[in-house]
Amino acid sequence: MLVDVDHFKAVNDTYGHMIGDQVLRELAHRLTASIRAWDSVGRYGGEEFLVIVPNCDSNGALTAGERLRCHVASIPIATARGPVPASISAGVVSTSNAGCPASHPLLLRLADTALYRAKAGGRNRVEHADYAAALPSMLSAIGRSSRSEIAQA
Repeated sequence: MLVDVDHFKAVNDTYGHMIGDQVLRELAHRLTASIRAWDSVGRYGGEEFLVIVPNCDSNGALTAGERLRCHVASIPIATARGPVPASISAGVVSTSNAGCPASHPLLLRLADTALYRAKAGGRNRVEHADYAAALPSMLSAIGRSSRSEIAQA
């Protein structure tokens, strides 16, 4: 799952980078507090986070994304300059129905595409990408002929 902080540039522009850093730290705390013990959260870059939720089917991944989204948006973030409202958009993808090993670059590409759909759909949303449905076009695009070759991509 890729998570992006909505309108983060506006936070930095309005409150300054020190407050922006404080907001990112609190968001990381909220994301970490909202996952299972065996899940992982890491900063992916800028205001993006990568959340790994193993052993989830598509519905479980969407549920996890919604749980994170709701927890982040539930209470404005207390800062030295006052409360700052925050929300996230997320793109989730699951390999539970893929029938082949997962390709991490392709998972990231699909999660990123779903994230941009969430942004385009109005932000503060979670969108899903279907890994199994995307496999045929991904195989064709990278010149592979079978699902067993996808992990090599």
